[in-house]
Amino acid sequence: MSLINPNTLVTEERLAEFYQTILPYLGASGGASTLAELGDVKLTSLRDTQVIKWDATQNRWVNDNGGGNVRFLMQTLSAGSISVKFTNLPTTGNNVIDFFTTNGMNYTKIDTSVAGEVTLTYESQLSDVIVYCRIEGVV
Repeated sequence: MSLINPNTLVTEERLAEFYQTILPYLGASGGASTLAELGDVKLTSLRDTQVIKWDATQNRWVNDNGGGNVRFLMQTLSAGSISVKFTNLPTTGNNVIDFFTTNGMNYTKIDTSVAGEVTLTYESQLSDVIVYCRIEGVV
């Protein structure tokens, strides 16, 4: 008896049925459904904004306060605009600040002469484009 029949259409249902049939013979189950169920992960006292990082001493992934705080600012530019100004940006601490638009256009000039403000100028006029400012606090 041949297990392969080239005239049989393989459907998702048949594939799922086949998988369920052989699963007990593979000695496998559905796997972990949470991070804590993985063998190389140790999570304790979880809190919002924590990250998971590798701890070489414990040889496992652990939760930690490290990482950073990320926030986004955005402005929608009306037709004909060639520049945008973001205000109230951090002036102390270590921060990574970058900018991007919904159409992928890059700014050609950046003015940071006023503390806490950044003005971006684009080579051509923007029309109903959203400009995002991503601010990430580096720890």
